[in-house]
Amino acid sequence: MPRLVIHNPHSECFVGKTVSEWIFKKHSFRKYSYLSELRSSANLEIAFFLDLHASSLDFIRGQGKMSRAFRFVEFLAWCALNRIPVKPRQIILHGNKLKADDLFFSFGYGVLQNNCEHLNFLAAAPCRKLFHLSHYFLKVERLATNAKRLNIDGFIAENDLSQVPFFSKYLPWVRHVTVLPFGAQRRFRRYRDFKSRQNKCFATGTIDRVSRNPGMTEFCDYFQSDIVQPMRHVLYENREALRPYLDCFSQPFYESKPAIVAKEAPLLIRLRAKWHNRFKLKRTQYFSFDMVEKLNEYRMFIVPEELSGLPGIGFVEGMSCGSAFVGLRDPMYLSLGMKDGIHFIAYDGTLNDLIEKINYYQRNENELQQIAENGYRFAREHFSYDQVRARFLGIVNASLSGARIPAAGFSYAPA
Repeated sequence: MPRLVIHNPHSECFVGKTVSEWIFKKHSFRKYSYLSELRSSANLEIAFFLDLHASSLDFIRGQGKMSRAFRFVEFLAWCALNRIPVKPRQIILHGNKLKADDLFFSFGYGVLQNNCEHLNFLAAAPCRKLFHLSHYFLKVERLATNAKRLNIDGFIAENDLSQVPFFSKYLPWVRHVTVLPFGAQRRFRRYRDFKSRQNKCFATGTIDRVSRNPGMTEFCDYFQSDIVQPMRHVLYENREALRPYLDCFSQPFYESKPAIVAKEAPLLIRLRAKWHNRFKLKRTQYFSFDMVEKLNEYRMFIVPEELSGLPGIGFVEGMSCGSAFVGLRDPMYLSLGMKDGIHFIAYDGTLNDLIEKINYYQRNENELQQIAENGYRFAREHFSYDQVRARFLGIVNASLSGARIPAAGFSYAPA
């Protein structure tokens, strides 16, 4: 039977709640939690590949028997935390167990961006290999080198990154990236009437900075900035002056600076830095309010995009709550069938144009309400949690049937 083999789902927060989050009571963004709901069926078996190198707990080091056994137990605990039933035959521990009718699925983040020599078997493995490109811009040069070395068959992301110059600089041989949009979790729903909402724009999204450590400078060198989402930073810095038009709830990813020390630093200094990063770094302000409530409170919202060419997950969440989305005039939205002035409000990326667009729609309530309604219907049809999960399975099944992975995406017919 064909198998979807998911690689190390317990090690990062993308798919489900990690053991680290459970122990340290931390919040995270489970952008792809629909993967945790996948179950084996008559046509497709779900399996998990554990290389026993990765863990959500950074104090588990080395490749000794105890460390590897702990990571295996961590995976079982992850399954229990996320209520995922797993049978022994679904767990794969060795590369020679991969078959020709398997699709090996993993994230580039935390895998291709690191030293992944333990995955060298993938280069000659008979299975298809599909990687998600979330956060690809971190250590992108190493990601590109490893992707080519391991003969990765295809990539998916929320945008066709092959059309993004920064991506193409490092992965010029990738001619197409299959587009799979974000899916709004079921809690994001519309429950407040449009006319009862504030006639302003709600600005959201964390403000992330890229470390200038060796091996992570490509982003900074290319964009001449270490800020991943510069417009979020602009709105945050000008939040008081912009109050007539928007309320800014964007926050720096961490409320204090992480401690960064060299590997060669004395042990005591390294331990102190680890203690600071584990217990002192906080993200409480951004998680201090109910996002669904806020998105139902405003008539418009904005989640400024990454310089890397990827949108924020908030755009599908806000549209699903019946708020009118304000976003860049960019193929990342237009290629999905979204039309400016119909499904969303497009602007040119400058603060002046953003203010002008918000001010216009503050004065033209009926037009704004129609865009919000159209966007809501579009999101419910294309960006629902269940719809995106079904689309992911469509990509998997098309690939397993022999189709090229890039050709297995879904096109959105313009409304």
